[in-house]
Amino acid sequence: MRIHHASCLLSATLSKHPWLNVGVVFILQAMCPVKTFGAAVTTIFVDTGTAVLESFAGVPLSGGSPSIDHDGFIVQLGYHSNATVGHEFDGDWISLTGQGSANTAFAQSTVGDSRINGTSDGEFFDEWSFVVGDSTKGQNLPVAGKPLAFRFFAGTNTFTPLFGEVSNSLWLWPEPKEPPVETRFLYFDDPGLKLASGKPIPANLHIKTDTAPPFLPEPATFVLVISGVMSLASRRRPRRR
Repeated sequence: MRIHHASCLLSATLSKHPWLNVGVVFILQAMCPVKTFGAAVTTIFVDTGTAVLESFAGVPLSGGSPSIDHDGFIVQLGYHSNATVGHEFDGDWISLTGQGSANTAFAQSTVGDSRINGTSDGEFFDEWSFVVGDSTKGQNLPVAGKPLAFRFFAGTNTFTPLFGEVSNSLWLWPEPKEPPVETRFLYFDDPGLKLASGKPIPANLHIKTDTAPPFLPEPATFVLVISGVMSLASRRRPRRR
C-alpha cells in the first residue's frame, strides 16, 4: 500500500514535467486509484436463520437438491404498493425477486437457495444487489423507507393459493447509493416478525403457509365442482320437440 501511494505521488510529479519518460508516466498513472461514479445500488440479504418455512401440514417446503440453488419451491422478496410501517401488507403485491418479477436477473429465487450450493428444505439465505436504472436488476424499486416483505409458496409456481408472507417494521428499503454499499439484512430472527394472515408467529419459528381462501378451492376440488355444475346443467336442458 505504501509503495502504491508513493508511485501515485511520483506519477503526479512526473506529470508536471513532460520532458520525463512518457511511458513511465502512463504506467504509474494506471496504478493510481481513480474514483468512478456509477449507478446507485441497494443490496438486500434475507436469512431465515433458525426459522423453518413449512406447508400448512407442517412439512418443510422443498428446497430441491441440497447441493443446487434455484430448484425448490418459489420465494419472492417484494413489497406492497401502499405499505407503511405498521401496515406492511396494504396495497398490491410487487415482487422484486422470484418468479414473475420484472427483475429477470433475480427471477429464480427458491427455498433452499444459499448463495453457495443449496441448503436444507424450509431454509433460505441469499442476497441481491439492485441497480437503479438497470433493465434486469432495477425494475419496480420502492422508495426509501418502504417496508419489505417475503413470500414463500407451497409449490413451484406462484399460482398456488397456498403461500405465506412475512414482514417486519425493521425491514425498510434503504436509499440506493454508489458503491461501496452497506447491505440491508432481513433476518427472520429479528424481533417484530409478523404474518400477513395476522396469525401469531410460532415461538419455534416454524412458519406455515396459509390455507387456501374459500373462493379458491384446491385444483382437484375445483374440477369436481365444475364437472358437477356442467352435469346438472345438461340434465335440466329442455328437450327439443
